[in-house]
Parts: sequence; structure tokens; C-alpha cells
Amino acid sequence: MEQKVPENIKNIRFEDAVRSVFGVAVWEFKSEVELKAKLLPVLDEAFFKLCEAIRAKPIEHTRVNEIGNMLEPHVVAALMNSQIAAQSAKTKSGGGQATAYPDVSFEFEGKLFYLEVKSFAAKSAASKLRSFYMSPSNNPKVHQDAFHLVLGFEMQDLGATGAARGGKALHAYIPNAFEVADLFGMLCDMKAEFNSNNVKMYEAERLLVKRRLPAIEE
Repeated sequence: MEQKVPENIKNIRFEDAVRSVFGVAVWEFKSEVELKAKLLPVLDEAFFKLCEAIRAKPIEHTRVNEIGNMLEPHVVAALMNSQIAAQSAKTKSGGGQATAYPDVSFEFEGKLFYLEVKSFAAKSAASKLRSFYMSPSNNPKVHQDAFHLVLGFEMQDLGATGAARGGKALHAYIPNAFEVADLFGMLCDMKAEFNSNNVKMYEAERLLVKRRLPAIEE
């Protein structure tokens, strides 16, 4: 009898999913004591300065969860300004691709890092709706052994700007907090793609950096 492939598979460890789909290893960053001690202060300062810059000049968009795409070049620039060689993640063939996991790649102390950039509203931080996606590809952006991190920005909606895009009102958004987490050990569910949510992605035991900026009154 032909074996039926299950439609849903739950609680797959992220590193197992990556090895199965892309044939490469995911390294556990939180166990790298010396590397963490060197890199985390640099990331903390770089992303704090980025938040300050955006708070001075808010990002305009129609939806908060799509701001992550707009933040990607700013994150690359923030890393480069901190003397970290960074770029938008390239495919195995060396080309650029706006979509698909991950957003950014960078090197530090001779080690490769993949970095996914996310944005979310404060009220959705504990949401269990899907917020992480990773799908198989014939030309993937994940093609080397590496550390995998996620950078999440908690965005505050300052209200409509009075302008519109595509018939939808633009709102001004600023970051009130950011979090960096190690994706090693994150549990994923699979239904045509591996996905996870904010609760799993920013789980306390894997959290590397967390800082909240002073509140700004609306």
C-alpha cells in the first residue's frame, strides 16, 4: 500500500527542518559563550541606533506586519556601520531575491549568520497566528552551515499620516522595542511550509537581546 504523506506535521525542530529541506546545518548560537560576548553588544548598539533613527523619522506603511520588508536595507546598513560585513541574503546561485527566508546574511569572527527581520504590533507579540515561514526551493537562500537569528521590532502606530498608497491610508510607525533570538530549537509546524509564531520565535530561553525604548505619547 502506498504510504500517504501527512498533511500536517507539528513541532519539528527548526534545525531538523533546515537540514531536511536544504541539507545544511544550523549551529546553536546561545551556546557560543565567547562569540556571544563579542557580537551581542555590537548588535544591541547597532539596532538601538537604528530604532532611534526611525523614531526621529517614522516609517510610513499601510500594515505593521509588512514593515519588516522595508526595514531590511536599514538593518544591513546598521550592521555595515558597525563594521560587520552584511548584505541581503543571496540565493545559492548568487542572485538576489526579495522574498523567501532569510532576509539578511552577515559574517562575524569568520562565522556565517542568517538573519530574519520581522515587525509586529505590541498587541500581537503573544499571538499564535503564523508569523514565520520557510519553504523548500531549488535555489534557496539557505545553502551553507550557519547560525540563524531573528530580529523582531515591536512597532507603534502613531496614526494616519493623511496620505494613502494603493487606496489605503498610510500610518506612521516607530519601534518601541527590538528582540534578537536564536532560532536553534524553535518548534515549527509544517503544511507545505515550515512556520512558527511570535511565542515560539522569541521564547525566553533562546532570547539573546531585548531592549525597550522610552515611550512616546501619541
